[in-house]
Amino acid sequence: MTTLSDTTPSILPPTAAQPAKKRLPYIDTAKGILMICLLYGHMHIYAEMVGYHNEGMKLMQQLVPLYASFFMQTFFVITGYCSTFRIGLKPYVWKNAKTLILPAVVLGIVGSVCDLPFDGVKPPEELLTGLRSWLVDKGPWFVFALFWAKLAYWFVGKLRGVPQILILATLYLAGIALERYTDYPNYLYHRHAMVMLPYLALGAWLKDKAPRVERYLGPAALFFVLSISLQWVLWINHLSFIPIQDYYISLSLKSFPLHIVNALSGTAFVIYIAKHVGNHRLLLTMGYGSLFVYLFDEPVQKGAAQIVLGSGISGSTATMLLADLAAWIVSAVIFYLLIKIVYRNKWLSWMVGKW
Repeated sequence: MTTLSDTTPSILPPTAAQPAKKRLPYIDTAKGILMICLLYGHMHIYAEMVGYHNEGMKLMQQLVPLYASFFMQTFFVITGYCSTFRIGLKPYVWKNAKTLILPAVVLGIVGSVCDLPFDGVKPPEELLTGLRSWLVDKGPWFVFALFWAKLAYWFVGKLRGVPQILILATLYLAGIALERYTDYPNYLYHRHAMVMLPYLALGAWLKDKAPRVERYLGPAALFFVLSISLQWVLWINHLSFIPIQDYYISLSLKSFPLHIVNALSGTAFVIYIAKHVGNHRLLLTMGYGSLFVYLFDEPVQKGAAQIVLGSGISGSTATMLLADLAAWIVSAVIFYLLIKIVYRNKWLSWMVGKW
């Protein structure tokens, strides 16, 4: 029987930048599944930004809450499971700054350049102002939240038992409560880090407990399918009722228990699927380059929308839905090819990071 401790060689061949080592294939597959979801959920956003909007996109949006109910929490659980926290503080901070913050800055700048064909040439001072704003409060919230959460857990993880649980619960509830106060600034997404920290801690806790909890993956995955389907049917006309925590912390002190249930069972669902889908090349590759996909999806998806929707496709809602889905698939294929190129170059792979 496959267990959580199984390993397999990396999906990419050894290079100077990436020596041969063992990886967990189902982890990359799980991240790949989540990246496909990310591209699905963002396609209508970036397509509309370059001037394409149709009824098919409205239909696509109807399914987003199904994965958004657990999407980011699963990433934090996986990160906690795969991270090493027992190193010195200085090397730990440097390691995470190099693998998270540096790629965010580099790809943010490159992405802005790639956006020029869509946004037009801007004066240098406007570009600098935009970059400063991006770094302070408009950047990739996920990267900043993950960095602060990992830094916080370096300290919190040294505690055990009730003290650790109390601190995690207090920070979690405080993050939800503070989101209600719009006058309180959320610099570098520290509130997001507070709300996500327990999931990172859960992943770290699972390192030694995984074999014992694996027997519950199947039942939890089935529960998620039934539960989230029921929620979606009940609230299909008011999908904001399904609690979500991604860029927007739509949680409240009343809705967070349901969100925790969705996040945990949704994570079990993704891991269960990943462990049974096999070594799917596209998913493995997307998972390996997940940070690159997350940080660079805007220019790629805008380009995919231009390629597919810019050809003048028109017709019924069904026809446009198929075109929108085709643009989503094209964006995934583009990323698959880019990852193959970028992560085989030692300089490029160092700059874009690996998560």
